[in-house]
Amino acid sequence: MRIKFDIPESYHPEAKKVMAEIIRQLAKKNGFEKQDLPALSLLGYSYHNYFVSRDILLKDGLMIQEKDEFQQPTLPGMEPVFITKLRASKPHPALKICNDSQNQITKILIEFGLTPKSRKKNLDPTDPPSIDESPIDKFVGKEKIETR
Repeated sequence: MRIKFDIPESYHPEAKKVMAEIIRQLAKKNGFEKQDLPALSLLGYSYHNYFVSRDILLKDGLMIQEKDEFQQPTLPGMEPVFITKLRASKPHPALKICNDSQNQITKILIEFGLTPKSRKKNLDPTDPPSIDESPIDKFVGKEKIETR
């Protein structure tokens, strides 16, 4: 049975492109199963949040200045005077959304074996590495141990 993942139209355009490529890669690799759909949905939503928050940060910058606006007391009959007082800069709220989305994306990509490091780990699970290929053994200089 072939499983289909529909990319929602509401996603950011770049998130749609990335998700289409991920779906293509997974289908080419091993395909995916019905139980993978929630993780793919979460991945797509995380990409959407990442791209939306990234666009906001590119427009507004990483830091924002909070403003206090208050009305200066005046005499009766005078126009009210509004005063704006700037407070210290603080990180833009979209920065946390962007960082959280990046972390979520990375975790899900690792689970699907779509990062460079996770691809190396998941090359062929039926072919365990031999003892002489172990980096620790090479460092320590152990002799090759024969197994029966």
